[in-house]
Amino acid sequence: MQFIKATTRYLCTIAQPPLRRVIIAKDHQRNIMLVTLRDGDRTLFKVSIEKQAELHNGLSAIASYYYRMRKVKAVRGNQSNSKPPLPSLLNGKTSDKIILRLPNVEAWQTGHILRLDNQEFVAQVNPPRILYLQFPQINLFVGYTISPSVRMEFANVSESKFEWFSSRQSQGNKSWHKVGDQIHYKIQPTDLGQRLKLRCTPRYEDNYGDSIETISNLPINYGPEMCHFQKRHPYTSAKLDVLGDMRIVSYNILSSGYGNDIFNYCHPQYLQNSYRLALLIEELIGYNADIICLQECDQDILRNVLSPILRTHGFACNYMSKKADVKEGLAILFNRKKFQLTSMHNVTLRDTLVQDKNIQHLYKQIKRYPQLKKKCTTLGNVATACVLRWRDAPNKLFCVSNIHLHANPKVPEVRLVQTAILLHHIDCIRDQYADNLPVLLCGDFNSTPDSKVYQLLTKKGNNQQYSLPITQDRWNEINLRLKNNFNFYSLCGLPQYTNYVADFVGTIDYIFGQKDYIDVKQVVPMPVEEEIKKDIALPSPRAPSDHLALICDVTMKNVSK
Repeated sequence: MQFIKATTRYLCTIAQPPLRRVIIAKDHQRNIMLVTLRDGDRTLFKVSIEKQAELHNGLSAIASYYYRMRKVKAVRGNQSNSKPPLPSLLNGKTSDKIILRLPNVEAWQTGHILRLDNQEFVAQVNPPRILYLQFPQINLFVGYTISPSVRMEFANVSESKFEWFSSRQSQGNKSWHKVGDQIHYKIQPTDLGQRLKLRCTPRYEDNYGDSIETISNLPINYGPEMCHFQKRHPYTSAKLDVLGDMRIVSYNILSSGYGNDIFNYCHPQYLQNSYRLALLIEELIGYNADIICLQECDQDILRNVLSPILRTHGFACNYMSKKADVKEGLAILFNRKKFQLTSMHNVTLRDTLVQDKNIQHLYKQIKRYPQLKKKCTTLGNVATACVLRWRDAPNKLFCVSNIHLHANPKVPEVRLVQTAILLHHIDCIRDQYADNLPVLLCGDFNSTPDSKVYQLLTKKGNNQQYSLPITQDRWNEINLRLKNNFNFYSLCGLPQYTNYVADFVGTIDYIFGQKDYIDVKQVVPMPVEEEIKKDIALPSPRAPSDHLALICDVTMKNVSK
């Protein structure tokens, strides 16, 4: 998720690109170099040369392509089958010719001059370059902040230049008025009905690359009236800068892959990704979070929309897709300036149950119940975890984990087993570091506070006995002995609801932490029920998901420089 930074040796040092250039891409992972000849904005041709081959061979390849393009048959004397004349490469400072026996990788340096057919091309090695720049495929609303999807090579996004323009119509003529010069732009009322244009010039230190422009596909409209999250943003308007403090968000953002039939109370236009994502991005940005755990995060949406935008706000991401037909999964996003990734630990719960020798005591119990065994060994639920290090306190680490348990309300025993597997997985991570590694556990547990899942998570101890009686869907009574080595409690308490749909209202999402390591500073309150009921339930024109985000500010104890 972080952008490539080339070494200074291979960087272009020309503030304004010359008219004629020969651009050298030295890919450190390959044995070839890509040579591109440019005349202004026009690419003449591209040719690949071997890094370790002699400069003579590289210049020969360039000459061959150039004269073939120019359709000029080079001659020597009166011979018509002679080779084209060999160009020369000169030192840009001394004008001395570069030795032809030098390897290409050493011969080509920024500032050298390629003399070819009485023309001179200035060499730029690994100049800053934009790989892609585009507007996200979302609705553009007045008052919302828009961020581009951008990826660069040999450049730093924070140093690059961004210029925003809004279209204007005057006497039938279209013009562009500059309205912003930051990577993010807050859309103004004067932009209503207009389109936006973004121009980006990549940069790394004093080195600039070619500018690229992109124009939004959709005109700007008014968004919905006051959304639920906009009444929560005042609680999160300030970032947490004190060492040891962090803001955590856990949010089931509603996958688009499960169909919208169950939300027939919500007009289809408000269920479209382009509409929901506009609200979701504005919501997440406004929380000024340090850790964001997302559930039901569509793989394509994360890759093409959320990840590129949140990257511009300083987030890195760990993602794992559920092993199922619908490509949605779990994402852990963390503030790169505040935390450094130490390790990632992603697992499929069914694989851990069957393959991990240290959890066979649980697997043996499950084998006694064929129905339970079948479900626990076939469902594709996954768990993600990251061990992070405080950048300002490098000796202090903590683990954050994310989970989405099986949803079917008729099989709480499956969720109970999945919780036991999750606790084992986190225990194994802690064993790799230290017994005092703080752990944060976020997710959609599909379990209410009176459930056995919640009981297991909040009750520390070995050999805990759990019994589930015979029901219409459960042929046998199930008895399990489970353990929990963590002293977890719900950091957001027990709100009245985290999921609000037509046929269910209740709390099934949690952020768990350990009492020994974490103190809660603030819990952002949920929207009031009267406001939600105005739209019947969630999702709605003012809420992008059927769940509500959990948000809390915490202090991690004993974190200091």
